[in-house]
Amino acid sequence: MTTRSRPALLLKNSPLILSLVQVRISPVLQMKSFVPEIQERLRKRGYPRYAEAQTQEIVLTGGPEPMLNSSSKWVFGDRDLKTAVVVAREFVTLETTAYETFDLFVERMAEALRVVGEVAQVDLAERLGLRYLDYVRPLGNDSMADYLSAGLMGIDGDGLRGVRSQYLARGQSDLGQMMVRVTHGGGAFRLPPDLQPLDLALPNVAESEDWALLDFDHFSEMPRPYDVDAIGDTLWGLHDLVDATFRKAATEHAFAAWEAQELPVDGEPAGA
Repeated sequence: MTTRSRPALLLKNSPLILSLVQVRISPVLQMKSFVPEIQERLRKRGYPRYAEAQTQEIVLTGGPEPMLNSSSKWVFGDRDLKTAVVVAREFVTLETTAYETFDLFVERMAEALRVVGEVAQVDLAERLGLRYLDYVRPLGNDSMADYLSAGLMGIDGDGLRGVRSQYLARGQSDLGQMMVRVTHGGGAFRLPPDLQPLDLALPNVAESEDWALLDFDHFSEMPRPYDVDAIGDTLWGLHDLVDATFRKAATEHAFAAWEAQELPVDGEPAGA
C-alpha cells in the first residue's frame, strides 16, 4: 500500500510541460506480431490513434565508428494526441502533456503494462524510469532568480548577452539514481535531443528572454518480475523523491506565482 510522505501540491499555473514513465523489459523480438491485439485493446481504452515510427540507438562497438541501430516503436495516442502509450520490443512508455495527478498517471501506466504483459507474455522488467520537464518563465517584472534556488542559477553573466547555461547533478537514491538537469537560456525553446521528435503534440511554448527547463529523471535499474502492482509501488517511490527535489529547486515566490495549494493526501502535485 503506497502512502505519501508529504501533502500533495496543486499548481494552478503549473510549469510542467511533459511527463514520462517507462518500463524497459527483456526484449520481445516478436513484439510486432502482438501489435494488432495490443492496438485493439488500447483503442478501447481511449487510445484511438496509431502510428509506427523508428527509434535509433547509438551502439559503441570499440571500432573506429559507432553503430546506429534502428528499430520500430508503436505509438497509441489519445484523440488529442496529448497522451500516448509507446511500445517497442524492449520498453513500454506512457507520456503526456496533460498531466493531472500522479495517481491517475501511474494508474494509466498500470493499465498499459497489463495490456502489453498479457498479450506479449512479458516476464521481466529491467529498468523503471520517471521523468518530468518543467518550463519556467518569470512573470511580469520577475527575474529567474525569483523562481529558482540560488544553486541552480549558474554564474552571473554581467556584460554578456544570449547566455545559455546548464546545470547537472547526479546522485544515488534508495531506489536507484536520479539526475537533475537545468538549462537556462532565452529565445526559442527546444526539448532535450533525446526526446526529439516527440510523439505528442507539444503545447505552444511561448518564447521568453529568460527561461529555464527543469528536467528531473529518476530511475531504477535492476532485473525484477514483470509484476504490475510491484512496479507501481516502485514508481511511487521514484515520484516521491522527484517531488521533494522539485520543491527544493523552486522558491517560495515561484510557488506563489504558480498559485500552489496543498491538498489532502488523496490529491497530487501538478508540477512534479
